[in-house]
Amino acid sequence: MVKLCMDSQLHHGNWCKRMVKLCMDSQLHHGNWCKRMVKLCMDSQLHHGNWCKRMVKLWMDSQLHHGNWCKRMVKLWMDSQLHHGNWCKRMVKLWMDSQLHHGNWCKRMVNLCMDSQLHHVPLNAWSCCDDGNGPDASTSASDSDSNSTASLGGAAGSSVVTGRSRPCSRGVSAGWFPITPREILDACEAIFQAAATMQHASGTQTPLWTVPLRVLECEIDETETTPRTNSTTRVARVLTYEPARNRTVIATVRLSDKRITNVRVPVNVQPAMDAQEYEAVEKLIGEYEPFVKAIARRGVPTLEVAARVMVDPWCVGYFDEQDDARRRLCRPLVYLRRRADERDNGYATPVEGVSICVDLAAMRIIEFHDEDGHNAVPLPPEDDKRNFRALVPPPHVLKPLHISQPSGPSFEVNGYHVRWLAWDFSLGFTSREGLVIHDICLRNPASLAQKASPHEQDVRTVMRRFSFVEMVVPYADPRAPHYRKNAFDAGEDGLGRNANSLRIGCDCNGHIHYFDAHMPVGPMAGAKDASEVDVRTIENAICLHEEDDGLAWKHTDWRTGIASSVRRRRLTVSFISTIANYSYGFYVHFTNDGHIDVETKLTGILSVGVDRDHDNPKHGTIVAPGVVAPLHQHFFVARAHMAVDGDNMTAHVVQAKTLPPDASTNPHANAFVWTERRMHPNTPSGTASLGNGVSVFDVRSTTRRNRLGRPTAYRLIPSRPITPLAHESAAYLRRAAFLGRQVWLTKYDPEQRYPGGEFPNQSSRDSRAGLRWIRESGPGSSKPPLALSPAASLDASTAGLVEWCSQSMADAAADDAPASSVVLWHVYGVTHIPRPEEWPVMPVEQVGFSFVPCGFFDTNPLVDSDDDDSSARAGQHTSRL
Repeated sequence: MVKLCMDSQLHHGNWCKRMVKLCMDSQLHHGNWCKRMVKLCMDSQLHHGNWCKRMVKLWMDSQLHHGNWCKRMVKLWMDSQLHHGNWCKRMVKLWMDSQLHHGNWCKRMVNLCMDSQLHHVPLNAWSCCDDGNGPDASTSASDSDSNSTASLGGAAGSSVVTGRSRPCSRGVSAGWFPITPREILDACEAIFQAAATMQHASGTQTPLWTVPLRVLECEIDETETTPRTNSTTRVARVLTYEPARNRTVIATVRLSDKRITNVRVPVNVQPAMDAQEYEAVEKLIGEYEPFVKAIARRGVPTLEVAARVMVDPWCVGYFDEQDDARRRLCRPLVYLRRRADERDNGYATPVEGVSICVDLAAMRIIEFHDEDGHNAVPLPPEDDKRNFRALVPPPHVLKPLHISQPSGPSFEVNGYHVRWLAWDFSLGFTSREGLVIHDICLRNPASLAQKASPHEQDVRTVMRRFSFVEMVVPYADPRAPHYRKNAFDAGEDGLGRNANSLRIGCDCNGHIHYFDAHMPVGPMAGAKDASEVDVRTIENAICLHEEDDGLAWKHTDWRTGIASSVRRRRLTVSFISTIANYSYGFYVHFTNDGHIDVETKLTGILSVGVDRDHDNPKHGTIVAPGVVAPLHQHFFVARAHMAVDGDNMTAHVVQAKTLPPDASTNPHANAFVWTERRMHPNTPSGTASLGNGVSVFDVRSTTRRNRLGRPTAYRLIPSRPITPLAHESAAYLRRAAFLGRQVWLTKYDPEQRYPGGEFPNQSSRDSRAGLRWIRESGPGSSKPPLALSPAASLDASTAGLVEWCSQSMADAAADDAPASSVVLWHVYGVTHIPRPEEWPVMPVEQVGFSFVPCGFFDTNPLVDSDDDDSSARAGQHTSRL
């Protein structure tokens, strides 16, 4: 190292001069760190090599490879606010040029610097805290809503951004923010230290962890970390998997001192698969000799098999006890590229008749069968239209359309905290759900239209948390391998884990702000210590931008010819996830008239099979010669933890009902009315199936009323109805019985996050009987609570919506039951009957729903009164965005 430093000309003072200039240019920490660094350089006579020797001794003494120096250096950056983007990038380049990055330390340090984006506000916010553990959450919310998030207090120090975030000023809370790379590494270090301690401890007790182990998930534990409680202590939830023991362990780690505070070992469960397993399975199968021979029988040269085969590992689901979680299994689907070219669309050539089962823990093939032996199922004929590229009309045909905001965007970003008009929320990201939106509020809704009255000097909450928690895609073909295709894309794969890195001009347009996401990654066989765990960063995982959304309202007075109109503007937060062949775009739009519009876009490549019905498929559509796309359904589940003007709410089903003809009440047979009933959480009456009638769902505050004396509310306008078309005895409905109702209401429980349970992968739980009981029960029913089987206990790892809502009954007369904090779950989706126009790549199909204000505002929030006096008189009640 001394020679390395000497060779790098660090002793000539060049580095000192460059560093001094760098410090001065960057104005790092108001010059304090600069002065310290200059003094260090000058006093230690850097050009004599003394500083070099001292640094080498520091590295050696501190056991550089254990990360101690790394920790100290990171702390120095944090304390000094040295994480501004330019310094970070220049420092990495300096390390690279100086050859100071030898070995593992370099990889970890460069990754830490680049991937963790130490120059982003979330890490800068740490320096605003006295203990350096988290963002300053000491600011209080308005007295009118003591439960509101602390991130909403005061915006005097907010910085408007037009690109990457700039640091927020001291005292301005950055609100909620997702886990950082430094926190991931700290949490992993705590886990591996505990594993080492247990393995070296005396006694015969079986250690909780044994290495090597895989760190599959590492995220902020929201049950113990919340800005609303003014807590600066951040706690990580770490999910590990040990291939040798086929065991899953979940631990919570207090990040301030890297202390493990809780450990849970769920029994007989399997966590989601990840990309490393995908890659390992594809390589394993491509080199498996019986498989190579099977593909050769279909006319592919043996030497080309590995280069042309595409393998998509699918979880086995649960069909019988052979699929239970005692083994970690997958049954891959196989495709073939017609050319040894990675751009060739292999999904156009499915390989059928080959059945493979892989033990992922041992990474070995435990079952292989070629259905017809030497009479193999042939490949479909080569389709000369299988490949695709973007069709862009020439400029003289389609004139350029430019989207620009010359004055910059209207939104403000502090870290992961966003403000736009009156909207105020924070963004998060998890490997399972992808985008998470925390603490959705309207801050001083009247302030943009007129001077706010004392009544309006508050923060009005709408939701505590919103996310996409599950996605189920069952296929209709009863033959192998299609009958096994019933993916739980969130629970078995992970929407966030498979998120795209977005690009300007392709996925979004306009003035865009991006947010990165971070998650752990390590060796496929498991890591032996924390140094083998790295941080994977998905750059530009979340997109934030504004859109013009057409006409908001318009009126023309035919007598006077006077016309008035307002355009609708919306702020869009989105991410896109690609899981094997399909891509899904998830969008949440906040509008200037108070709507929260949720939209999902489906695109990508159809999952196809070989046409064995001779151009007359019963369960699909011919989309290419010899290629059939099976019928299937896409179900999505959104979870909204509501908070309409506080945490005490009631929920109601509002339905339109036709009145029969009656000589006195409906003489012209044109009348219909609306009716409503109270929904009771965690009971059959807290569920609803969307039929042919019109149904909406109101969540009403019990603590606030509008100018008409009615409770303020937000209304769920659901998507078009969708129910499973498979028979109720279908095997996939064991795990997905929650699809049988489109709206569910539960009391808030931080452990109840996923409709099919925490671990749907290979789950043997059977919820079908519970769904039948819910359907047959209702308000006033005398049926007793369902006696659940041991496999369907209320443990969070196995129980889901059906179990939570089939344990008690609601008293039909209990409309005065106490209000509570509630969670609204909405099942929505599409039934997909493929078309030839959806080949070779599928145009976007859209589906969605909305949350709209219903008495939350006193009038249309996009109108103002022309009568100043009346406006002043009504000012106490008028609310506007």
